Amino acid sequence: MNSLEDWVMDLNMDLIADSLRQEYKIAGEDAYDENLTFEQARLFTGNTEFLPGIVYIAEGGKLPAKPFFEGRCGIVSIGLSHKRYRASDCDVIEVEKGADISGVLNCVQETFTKYGKWYLDMYEALLNEDGVQRLLELSLPLLENPVYFHDRNYRFVSYAEIPGMPGGSDVFDIQKNKGVMSLDMITEIKNTPYFEKTFETTKPTFHVDEGDLSYIYDNVWVGEKYWGRLFVDERVRPFKKSDYAVVGILCKMVVKALTSRKISPGTRYRFLEQKLVSLLEGRAVETGELSGELKLNGWEAGDEWLCFQIQLSEVDLLLNTIIGMCELVESKLHDCVTFPYEDRIVGVARVDGGPETLERIREAMGDFRLYAGVSLGFGDFKDFPLYYKQAGIALRCGVKENENRNENEWVHYFQDYCFSYMLDRLDGELRPEMLYPPALHKLIEFDRKKSTNYVETLRAYLESDLKPAKAMKRLYIQRSTFIYRLDRIGEITGADFEDAKVKTHFLIAFRLMDRAGG
Repeated sequence: MNSLEDWVMDLNMDLIADSLRQEYKIAGEDAYDENLTFEQARLFTGNTEFLPGIVYIAEGGKLPAKPFFEGRCGIVSIGLSHKRYRASDCDVIEVEKGADISGVLNCVQETFTKYGKWYLDMYEALLNEDGVQRLLELSLPLLENPVYFHDRNYRFVSYAEIPGMPGGSDVFDIQKNKGVMSLDMITEIKNTPYFEKTFETTKPTFHVDEGDLSYIYDNVWVGEKYWGRLFVDERVRPFKKSDYAVVGILCKMVVKALTSRKISPGTRYRFLEQKLVSLLEGRAVETGELSGELKLNGWEAGDEWLCFQIQLSEVDLLLNTIIGMCELVESKLHDCVTFPYEDRIVGVARVDGGPETLERIREAMGDFRLYAGVSLGFGDFKDFPLYYKQAGIALRCGVKENENRNENEWVHYFQDYCFSYMLDRLDGELRPEMLYPPALHKLIEFDRKKSTNYVETLRAYLESDLKPAKAMKRLYIQRSTFIYRLDRIGEITGADFEDAKVKTHFLIAFRLMDRAGG
């Protein structure tokens, strides 16, 4: 993390203008620079030289007609100045004539103090890696309206609401929808102006005002990738110009939090977790020590367990919300232990003798909208690394099939993907067709030349466990046609399909054919 001296606070004149507006009438305001960095405020002393990053407080009539600008600065003029300065030189606020210059200076300095303290508190939160939630809570008193941050999947990562605000709390039904934006709200957002710009531009900050929906939002980008949206809902008081500046600075701080937080390599595991991690990393674990740790958790060596792996989103990883997610999963599943390992959450759940454990895992993952892979049951913790691999295989294969089928199953079981994993291992080094039986190649070539469909007929027959009636029903053909085709297949291939080895080879080849797309 950079030192405090390396950081600067991006202020624009809107912050100062809104503060002055509480006590004085603003006669004019020419503030164009959204990211003007001000270091301090000072009284104008009559020099013609204006230094960058300074806000000068001056009697309008005493400002020079031909100043020299070393860099962009700000001017608060009491009454009109002799001339209009170019917007490229400085931002200017004109306070009504007759205002007390020392009072104006004090107001501006208080603004620096107010926003400077906020900025330092935000900086400290980043140093302490307190997370995005803390950044939103620190900004709530300035914005005086509820502020929210959701990721690109419309899952609320953090939010802070004003106590007792009109309409009550949880106005977006975050708790009711288990942390995810409702479909109605997503539809409403997609129908608002600038929605498409979320995916087209990194430019901040937009104001949406359509119907009952009125908020300021800033798109959260990390590098060139859209991560989500930070937005403030106009629910307690009308928006002010300064709110845009606050949201802009807050968004930059959120990005810094996202890009600086990583999974801590020094995470302190509980003792059982330490033993499980040791097993995963190939280190020896004494049987007596492991049995003792199991008993401390109320488990016995003769129990049956499942291993599961949970895939975390990129936002979860960068926000380092993993420990909190572990606690949520444990509270939901009850009889289990979870811990962060590499870029995932690993869990061990005791099987309760029925489907209840699997149901609880499925319900929890659905609530949290996280993908999980679940192993087969096991009874010996020395085999835990193997079942950890099973859970990983189920997760990888399941997510891949979800993408291919455009489905959204959250939990994937190894028993459902065991055969797919076997096929993956079969065709890992050779092209799938190189594993077909030679007799199948003959049949494929015959179909190609004669425009027959003998491969389809043979597959229906073998997958119907050599039962002609079942195969004929599947193919919608008469018995005489089926018997004729079967005889021709036998002549072409010369294969004995009642031989278990031959039958298995053909059935596997058909699955490989599906995966190859032909």
